[in-house]
Amino acid sequence: MAQGRYLTVIEADSVTQQIADAGLEDGRVEEVFDALKFRISVQPDCGDLVQHEGLEYRLVVTAPLKLAKNKIVLARYRTYVEGESLLIDWVKIYPYDEALAYTPPAFDLDA
Repeated sequence: MAQGRYLTVIEADSVTQQIADAGLEDGRVEEVFDALKFRISVQPDCGDLVQHEGLEYRLVVTAPLKLAKNKIVLARYRTYVEGESLLIDWVKIYPYDEALAYTPPAFDLDA
């Protein structure tokens, strides 16, 4: 993919609804999901490749940040139109987990 080019990210209706429902409980879920969509739009091969029963898709997960205490979003996506778009057809939202959380070095005041 050419540098500076972004793929269109399409969400299945069920994904849109699930994110909206979770967003009512915690508005940061939508922000985390938007960041995930941006990431795969610029780097579509960032997720882990999974092949199952003749299907090929990728899984990507967001990282929880200690200061934000954000929920974790796991998404499954695949190429929808080669070189043009990706389809997110499944998501799972997990609660914040302190054991998995980290502080990016740019935000670590003790460094």
